[in-house]
Amino acid sequence: MRGFSATMATLALLGAAWTDGVTFANNGPRAESFPMPAPKIDGLVESEAAWQHGAVLGNFTLLGKGQPAAAQTRVRVGHDSRALYVGFSCDLPPGTRPQATPRARDEEVYRDEAIELFLAPDPQKPQRYFHFIVNAAGSVQDEIGRDAAWNTEWQAKTIQAEGRWEAEIAIPWASLPIPPAAGNTWRVNFCRNCLATGELSSWAPCETTFHYPERFGYLSGINVDFVPLARQTLASRIKSVLGDAEAFLAAGKGRPGPLWERVQREAASIQERLKRTLAGLSAGDRSALMQAEEELEQEEQRLGAVQRLAARAEMASQATALGDGSWAVCIESPMRKIPAAQPYIGKPTREALVELARNEYESIQLVVVPLGEALRNVRVQIGALRGPGGAMLAGEHVGLRRIGYVNVTQPSGGGTLPPGLLP
Repeated sequence: MRGFSATMATLALLGAAWTDGVTFANNGPRAESFPMPAPKIDGLVESEAAWQHGAVLGNFTLLGKGQPAAAQTRVRVGHDSRALYVGFSCDLPPGTRPQATPRARDEEVYRDEAIELFLAPDPQKPQRYFHFIVNAAGSVQDEIGRDAAWNTEWQAKTIQAEGRWEAEIAIPWASLPIPPAAGNTWRVNFCRNCLATGELSSWAPCETTFHYPERFGYLSGINVDFVPLARQTLASRIKSVLGDAEAFLAAGKGRPGPLWERVQREAASIQERLKRTLAGLSAGDRSALMQAEEELEQEEQRLGAVQRLAARAEMASQATALGDGSWAVCIESPMRKIPAAQPYIGKPTREALVELARNEYESIQLVVVPLGEALRNVRVQIGALRGPGGAMLAGEHVGLRRIGYVNVTQPSGGGTLPPGLLP
């Protein structure tokens, strides 16, 4: 096998680029959380006096089918000023026991006989939800959305009884990043994996997955003042963004070039605006906090643009070191699809290594990136490739194909993606 240094091969060209008056958005089930004294979290639900008040939620249906589950589940939900409490009672077929193994935290707990709890504090934005899983052995898993790296403080215990198993959960309000829009109605779902019957079932019917926030039901009656917690959450988020902006200021300090100057200027502007927002949080009521959150989200978007700009500035610095000022050439695997409408970041280079044996074909992908104005009338010239020991591969043996883009429609993601090579 020999390695040859290539100047150009496959080429891609990129352009320089809730309120408490809840509106019930679907016909999902609705329930009330009831005020209750804090139960002892020991796994006992049906035999504990604290749980004998309020409604019992049931009528679980099969995932994607809407039919009643053979193994039914009953849920009780209550709260106090400190925490949310949820109790599950999970029926089992006669003569069976729940199939579950003690696991480490977050270790695919959902694969066992397990229950799942979904909580979305803002009913108008259910996509921002918390996810808790407990298997019959008492192992736990928690996520924000599908982010399994998130962990928080909460309690869960399970017990096995005749014909059923039970799970008891306590989630402190202070353990959740509460948004300003959190009020007395949340979006929720209660779900279960029953291995004994092979059933996936839920309280609010879902089609293909439990992660279906638009289908979550509604839990009302949560009469808790969330403003202090929302203020803490918002202040923490603002401080995090301020720290990120400071990092970009430090990264660009003393770096030459117009792109680094823009990074410095825009990061400083973000800091200035967010410091004013942070200073106003202490006296803000719920409406003011919701306005501050909108401002924060705008600054988070601007910070994302600064991040991309800083990456482009770093590319420009590297390209300048190679002798290229207004554009850069980067190497990519031919297996990577590069969307034309998304900013591209790569490492500028002047050489590419192609390794192949005799009578083999191999390809590389090169991306030409404008670092200033958009490139026009780009021409590519292929010369001989240099190999080890002075060997040469004539340019006539090297083919060049430009990557083309076609419009892609739903459900595959939308936008333009490179489907293949143009003649």
